[in-house]
Amino acid sequence: MKILAIRGENIASLCAPFDVNLSHGPLGDAGLFAISGPTGSGKSTLLDTICLALFDTCLLYTSPSPR
Repeated sequence: MKILAIRGENIASLCAPFDVNLSHGPLGDAGLFAISGPTGSGKSTLLDTICLALFDTCLLYTSPSPR
């Protein structure tokens, strides 16, 4: 599977719509890339958005099951 774009709105601290295009430009030509940046830059939010799209759930937003 190749992810072509990540789009979201109202997830984590990102209220406005966002769109990260992974199919064109430097990321589209790279084949492999790293999601990196300083604390609070949105790395986990991108991964959470992918999890929500694929599995309709995200560990960050689910409460732990009782033991």
